Amino acid sequence: MNVGPRSGPLNGGRILETVEEKEERSAAGPSVIDAGRELEVLRAEIEKNRGIFDSARLVVGHELSRPLTSINGYLDLLETRFEAESGEKEKRYFSRIHEAVAELEGLVESFIHMLRFDSPAEGAADFDEVDLYEMIEKLKGKYSGYMGGVDNLIARDFQPVLVRRSCLELVLDNLISNALKHGRSSEPVRVAAEVKEDRRAVAKRDMLMIRVTDSGRGIPEREIKEIFDPFYRGNAGRESHGLGLGLALVRNVMNIMMGNIHIESEQGKGTVATVCLPIPEDKPGPFERIG
Repeated sequence: MNVGPRSGPLNGGRILETVEEKEERSAAGPSVIDAGRELEVLRAEIEKNRGIFDSARLVVGHELSRPLTSINGYLDLLETRFEAESGEKEKRYFSRIHEAVAELEGLVESFIHMLRFDSPAEGAADFDEVDLYEMIEKLKGKYSGYMGGVDNLIARDFQPVLVRRSCLELVLDNLISNALKHGRSSEPVRVAAEVKEDRRAVAKRDMLMIRVTDSGRGIPEREIKEIFDPFYRGNAGRESHGLGLGLALVRNVMNIMMGNIHIESEQGKGTVATVCLPIPEDKPGPFERIG
């Protein structure tokens, strides 16, 4: 065995090691020091990307929202100025312009959410005891103009759950909107919820499960894996307005909440979107990543 001195002050006090020990250390992979350096590089890269996303969000929010606000303001002035002289055709034109501006504002808002880089401190502040029945009732009112409407199957006494309110509302808003657009106009979109124990988790925890069901044409199996991609619209989506950002936004927000979404669909019968979220027992601290 090729052995160097095992002990004793040599070369300025350094302790030499055997050749075998050197080989074992090399085979063991990166040292703790190397791992620490890699962690610092990764942390710096994350901070760099955070800055890029924050800057992009500010640019999109300010530079696109400001002219849209001006358009809305001048449009209201024109509509008021010529109200007495406007016939049905002119009023219809004004209405279409308002709808187009509202659609652009919705797209800007979607881009801002898509560019959102999650901040743990902001996330913790957003946790709240949410009354799901009331949340769905609010969204139900928003879409009351649809013939089928929304059927809220959540019980009035459903126990409030601790979740990120704004994130969950955004997810459900997008799912209900999609279901109404692609479902049968005469059939309501049904929303149901339940709390189940997650038996796969190491520690006991509850999961919130919300199902949004429509009775529409369904989604072809080959498209289900692609519907969460940004700008993907599918055959049914091409018949409606929008850029195909809604479900991509839903997936991003679900990742922020440490949850998941599952789509089941049968052509000619409809689609079920199931949202699964972990429910923390207590409100997380500013740097905890739970839900």
